[in-house]
Amino acid sequence: MKKYGFATFACFTLILTLLGSPGCAKTPAPADLVLLNGDVYTVDPALPAARALAINGDKITAVCTADRQARRYIGPKTRVFDLQGKFVLPCLIDARVHFEAAGALLCGANLLNVADEAGLRKEVQRVVDLLDDGEWITGGLWGASEQGAAGDAGQEAREKKAPWRPSRRMIDDLTPNHPCFLSRFDRKEWLANGAALAEAGLDKQRLPGMETGPDGQPTGIVFPGTPAFDKLEKAVKPKSEMRLLDESRTALQALREAGITEIHVIETPGQTKRFVELEKNGELTCRVWIRPDLSRGAELKAQGFSIGLHPATRQKSSMLRYGPLDADGEGTRGGREARLSVGSDWPGTSGAVSGMRPTDLIYAAVTRTTPGGKPEGGWPPEQKITVEDAIRAYTINNAYAAFEDDIRGSLKAGKLADITVFDLNLLKIPAADILNAKVTHTIVGGKIVFRRRVPPPARASR
Repeated sequence: MKKYGFATFACFTLILTLLGSPGCAKTPAPADLVLLNGDVYTVDPALPAARALAINGDKITAVCTADRQARRYIGPKTRVFDLQGKFVLPCLIDARVHFEAAGALLCGANLLNVADEAGLRKEVQRVVDLLDDGEWITGGLWGASEQGAAGDAGQEAREKKAPWRPSRRMIDDLTPNHPCFLSRFDRKEWLANGAALAEAGLDKQRLPGMETGPDGQPTGIVFPGTPAFDKLEKAVKPKSEMRLLDESRTALQALREAGITEIHVIETPGQTKRFVELEKNGELTCRVWIRPDLSRGAELKAQGFSIGLHPATRQKSSMLRYGPLDADGEGTRGGREARLSVGSDWPGTSGAVSGMRPTDLIYAAVTRTTPGGKPEGGWPPEQKITVEDAIRAYTINNAYAAFEDDIRGSLKAGKLADITVFDLNLLKIPAADILNAKVTHTIVGGKIVFRRRVPPPARASR
């Protein structure tokens, strides 16, 4: 019997191995999505750098330091993407966005960079092509860049040039079916076109506050706080719900193209309802953390809402949910430390023309200069931070600010699969090149919501 002892032991050992004995890794279940050949910065101190990711549903299954490890998760139905060395980051979270205003600016007249007739006509024509007949064109803020460019470079004193002034005759031929009521960057002057004056009954009536030209006809310039202004304000037709939804869709498109996977917003009840509708239609392509106006906190609490609950279902949600409902930060955890957080304030004030692209904000935080490199050395230079710190502020710190750093903010098994991919490694390139980095993929909850299409190279002529 002894001569069979070794063979029996070897057979028993093989059986244990096949069954998955302790210390032997089982073949994992196939993933839904596998990202290979990436330059992964996890923002996880336990494993800062990786090569590949495996994702099931809306969560990360594995963070792998080698592609061969991730290939074990590839099954017959797994989607596999070779990232070709691209730079991978956790969720980019913008902690301060005025979403409704951003959509209105994108789909309305954005005149921030306009300070001449040609620019005015071009932008108004763009908006005319977007809208149905009868829709009003509002907003504008013309001349903001013209007046603010020197101040952006940190100049304390500068000679201000006289603001450029438009007239209704510059756009009347473009807008016979679209009343326009546009503002200067400081809202001290407004421009009403002929159609708007007619809607308000000011084509045949002269009221205080209307500027007239040498010919005695209205130039279209109207001054706030006057009877003419009040009458125009009352004449403005509210936007249709379809137009408001289209504004939201356009803002969401801009966010996913910028690589942003979540926004923190203070919103109106109307915009909150639109978020709910867009989510129901499968069109909500970034997570939304809603901070209601504090005046509504008591009302929402009385309706049974609390932090983390969906505004329609009142169930826990990681996609669309309320933040704290009161000034005391209801839902906060004791002993929380202060952390650097990044928010773009998009679309910001009348001088904010750079939008919410994370590369713009990271560059500004690292260099403390304008995109043109002004002022030299940065302003103030002592406030410069590292790229690593800027990325942490955009990811794990903003997740911490929403009390959700346990489920997002870094690339780690079990966390939500919210991922942004850049064509350049922001940690390794010169600071000036950060502005040139492009988002190639935006992934929210394991779904690719944006993928930059690169045109094939042109064929050589024969």
